[in-house]
Amino acid sequence: MAVVIDDQRMRVAWAVSFYWLVSIALVFLNKESMNRLDAPIFITWTQLVTAIVGCLVLSKLRSVYAVLSFFPKFEIRVDVALKVVPLTLTFIAMITFNNLCLQYVNVSFYQVARSLTIVFNVVFSYVLMGQKTSSRALAAVGSVVAGYIIGSSAELSMESLSVQGSVFGVLASVFVSLYAINVKKALAAVDNNKWTLMIYNNVIAAALMPPLIIMFDELPAILNSPAVYHVTFWTNIIFVTGVFGFLINIATYAQIQATSPLTHNISGTAKSAVQSLMALIFLREPISFEGVIGLMLVIGGSFVYGWVRDMEMAATKHMYVPVSPASNKDDDDMDIIEMGGERDKATK
Repeated sequence: MAVVIDDQRMRVAWAVSFYWLVSIALVFLNKESMNRLDAPIFITWTQLVTAIVGCLVLSKLRSVYAVLSFFPKFEIRVDVALKVVPLTLTFIAMITFNNLCLQYVNVSFYQVARSLTIVFNVVFSYVLMGQKTSSRALAAVGSVVAGYIIGSSAELSMESLSVQGSVFGVLASVFVSLYAINVKKALAAVDNNKWTLMIYNNVIAAALMPPLIIMFDELPAILNSPAVYHVTFWTNIIFVTGVFGFLINIATYAQIQATSPLTHNISGTAKSAVQSLMALIFLREPISFEGVIGLMLVIGGSFVYGWVRDMEMAATKHMYVPVSPASNKDDDDMDIIEMGGERDKATK
């Protein structure tokens, strides 16, 4: 019996450690990528291409290694793709605004900038689905809103936060919430297989995003950047970032399987706190006392909201699907979606 418990603890420890490593590394790698190349949409597109390659590899290896048997066969059907397109448009907006937000804000403020996801979850759940939120959960949402206002005001006064970064953070929160609400409809088109949905999302998004690169006038930045003419930039930055962007899907799945949706949310919230602390220490990002208070209110409110919602779902005997990095969850992470940010959002 003791051996079984020890093995279980070891699996949990490895899963949580893997998730933390991949998720934190992904945010810092994305930030470094955009510091070197001012083309966030192009960088996001390269991550999608890398993810498609990863899906192809796993699809080929599934018949060789039993541990990969969970991954579906890689195939794209036009009729299914047409049903997934509406969700993919939301997916594109979500990952694009996530990276645009990260480009204009400090890593230490990234969690706060996208913290309104919870607020929009509550708003859209009521407006679109008629679902009301309990007073306890609303109190937690109030903490998040207060933290966002205090943190944003402090960052703006220090000129550490641009208006663009704030706007992109709000838009990222909006589309993360919309994605989380609409994902169930798309899952029905792929036999409720989240891995198949990931394949369709990545393929369709990779096909639709090139025009956005032109529309946002990123081609001159790409062609005029000295970095793109060095192999090391593609191998050490773009490729590695793309690999971690794909691994976050595996890491999220592994953590949920080894623990529970609630533990995943708690882990994601704690990871966000450590991520912000690391940015302050290693990147020497400036932060005011009010900024610290805002960050604590956001992280604390996010934790309480996740805990309250889990208790309420357990009481009504419904399956809990945590929603948004966030990339992540991570930041209330939703699974199979964090391409450049956490959030972090998982299905079990």
